[in-house]
Amino acid sequence: MGGSIRAQRSGKGGFWFRWRRPSVADRKRRATSREVRFYNAILHDRSLPTAIEVTAGLGLTGLELNSGGFLPAMHIPTFDEILTSDTARDDFLGLFEGTGVGIAGLNCNGNPLHPDLAIGAKHAEDIRRSIRLANRLGQLRVVTMSGLPAGEPGGRRPNWIVNAWNSAALEVLDHQ
Repeated sequence: MGGSIRAQRSGKGGFWFRWRRPSVADRKRRATSREVRFYNAILHDRSLPTAIEVTAGLGLTGLELNSGGFLPAMHIPTFDEILTSDTARDDFLGLFEGTGVGIAGLNCNGNPLHPDLAIGAKHAEDIRRSIRLANRLGQLRVVTMSGLPAGEPGGRRPNWIVNAWNSAALEVLDHQ
């Protein structure tokens, strides 16, 4: 349980991921310090300063920010500027200073394997952008979903087989 996944650039312009087992010090620290954090999607209709205020008012210490995928990055309105400008990055991080609330990571939940290439390609790019943004913000955590491909060759909709006992689903599982 625990550990970390590090994104590294491959020689072909993509990324590959490496999992690192948590150290003994990491496990001891986690066992003695519990920070309660939450995902900001529930506060999508409020500004980031208001979301931070609500988070702090609930006694929570971290806000996991949506950064793309199924939901837009509502609380990162300067996403593109942060990727290129130190001033934009510092201004964004400044919103958290002195609030008792930090960024608990980025959440880019989408379906990069979606059989509709317009959706899959956009979600895959959102994940890549989120990894770059995490680097700019000093974050080590990007929550993603692997997604679902089609259930059959040429299929247009994702297909999620939730059990393997149904023999009708075995061909779909083999395809996926």
